[in-house]
Amino acid sequence: MIEKMMRLKIKHLFYLVVLILLLTYLSQSLFQWHLSNQISSGKKKQINNLTRILECRKYSDLTEYCLYENACLHRKSSFEYLFLFVTDNKAKDNVEFKFNGYSSVFDNFEPSDPFGNVIEPSVDKNPLPHRSMLWNARYVSTRYFDQHGTLYENECHAVLAIDVVAVQIFHWAIKVAPLFIYRYENRHNNQSLCKRFNIKILNRMQNVYRNDWQDKFLRLAANIESDEQIEYDDSKSSQNGIKCYRRLLVPGMARYIFTGPTESIEFRKEAANRHGLVYERRRVVLVLRRDRLILNKDELVKFLTTRFGADLVDVTYLDKLTFEQQVKLMSKAKLLISVHGAALTNVIFMPKLSALVEILPPYFPLSLYERIALQSYLHYFKFLTDYDPAIHNSTQFEFCANTTNIYVYKCFETWRDANVFVDMAKFSDMLKKVLEIVQD
Repeated sequence: MIEKMMRLKIKHLFYLVVLILLLTYLSQSLFQWHLSNQISSGKKKQINNLTRILECRKYSDLTEYCLYENACLHRKSSFEYLFLFVTDNKAKDNVEFKFNGYSSVFDNFEPSDPFGNVIEPSVDKNPLPHRSMLWNARYVSTRYFDQHGTLYENECHAVLAIDVVAVQIFHWAIKVAPLFIYRYENRHNNQSLCKRFNIKILNRMQNVYRNDWQDKFLRLAANIESDEQIEYDDSKSSQNGIKCYRRLLVPGMARYIFTGPTESIEFRKEAANRHGLVYERRRVVLVLRRDRLILNKDELVKFLTTRFGADLVDVTYLDKLTFEQQVKLMSKAKLLISVHGAALTNVIFMPKLSALVEILPPYFPLSLYERIALQSYLHYFKFLTDYDPAIHNSTQFEFCANTTNIYVYKCFETWRDANVFVDMAKFSDMLKKVLEIVQD
């Protein structure tokens, strides 16, 4: 009798286990069907949530970023994206605010009708940050999603829209830097909506490529911990369709990388932790280029090695170095000397209170790297070279030397890319002033 009861209990137990497994399978299948049905129908329940601007920061130097709730991106074809701002305002429905130019045109635009007339300019300002570089943008109602399959992302994302000039490290840095500034501004905010971001990078031009410097700087600025956090748009593999984001950060740009020295101090700490840097102000670095030549560079090198000692002077072309090699070189520099160019972006890795001497061609008093240096807690000195008809011997140089506006007839580019000759007597006088601040 006891044996019979035991067999019966085991039999019942077996049926119970089978029933539990069957119910588990059915519940999972039902969940997958529900999820699939949401995706195929545009996830209407979630898309009914309207787009909201959660946080926008605008600084006086044009640094800007915005964090949105329920914003969407519609990939229509290769290199063509729509930023979708979901609204219940019928007057705005399907109104586009379009980017009509390349990097030289700032896209701080406003919604307009097909004839170019701004719609309600006093009310409907463009909701995107300055220089967002997104290709197109449109206000849409929830009806827009009835026609398209939609995926929904609950994690925090950031979208970087870049164009051809982003191959240059300066333009890449000013586009990526707002990711660091967002983290810096919210570092003590326990209520911050996003602690980390998945990054989506949109290439506006087919010939934009990425290099070691770009990749490492992005990981540093955004505190990227794994490759899965970065998604590069690839026309060969990316699928068309709509993705909506519970939280979407859209950087504009940070033209001077930092908005003040305190940010640069925190940035250096993070760079040191990630790349093993030890900041020491003890070396002199002369950066050369393969264009924009210093015609008497040998004389300049001899002067520097005589003054400081050959063992303390580094003469280099930065394009030969990896990102780690560049930042480690900069982390030891008490004095950086270079002609104008994107390589000067690396001043952000110099020890604080070091000095930059920027050698500029005549008629080219651009203050770009001066601002970057000062906001990076560095000293800055401008060395403006002289116009010399023997060197600048073309009708274009002659014309540009006699115009009062360097922004006409490509005079800006003419002087920017000109070779220079460094007057060593003048340079020696400037160096004395530099060393009054930056001691040996």
